[in-house]
Amino acid sequence: MVTGQDGVGVRKAEEGRSDGRLVARAVGGDADAFGELVAMHQTRVYNIAYRLVGDCDDARDMAQEAFVKAYSSIGGFRMDSVFSTWLYRITVNVCYDHLRKAKGKVAVSIDEGFGDDGGEPAARQIEDAEPGPEMAYLRKEERRAVQACIAKLGTKYKAAIVLRDIEDLPYEEIGRMLSLPVGTVKSRINRARAELGKIIIRDFPALAEQTRRPGGQKG
Repeated sequence: MVTGQDGVGVRKAEEGRSDGRLVARAVGGDADAFGELVAMHQTRVYNIAYRLVGDCDDARDMAQEAFVKAYSSIGGFRMDSVFSTWLYRITVNVCYDHLRKAKGKVAVSIDEGFGDDGGEPAARQIEDAEPGPEMAYLRKEERRAVQACIAKLGTKYKAAIVLRDIEDLPYEEIGRMLSLPVGTVKSRINRARAELGKIIIRDFPALAEQTRRPGGQKG
């Protein structure tokens, strides 16, 4: 039985092989294969878009636009590339374009999104087991506050912190998505975290104080 990090690696390898077969068919013009790729990646594409643009309706539009662009470009996809990285890069670029055209929108929730069935909200990447109703409410309010603060970051910092700290993507993949060296990615993420901390202290001092208390912040 394979568990832990080994299990994650095996699962990712299996997903990669499945992606590869579908991508090869899609590159050859198989629309059904591309539809399966959409089903596999729509949750993360939507979540990346939502956390970048901060509005559920706009995020759906951005996700749809990203898939349309991917479909129109799939014929030129290089099979030695990673499809998910390529797709998420398209998603980030679509969101960049949107943010340049529509500044000033602030997100009010981090919990709206596609679920695995396309209906229920997508769960956060990391959740503690079985929080009580009061704790669950407080955590939800904290997530609202953090999302509102992320929305105030500059675009390049917003993308860095969303891709690393929310979507939990590796530095190397983020670098490929943003066309940046890994060292620059790490530096940008550190600056984004510092800037986010300043915004939280300014706009939500109670939340900032709570994270400074013993046990109030995860390592």
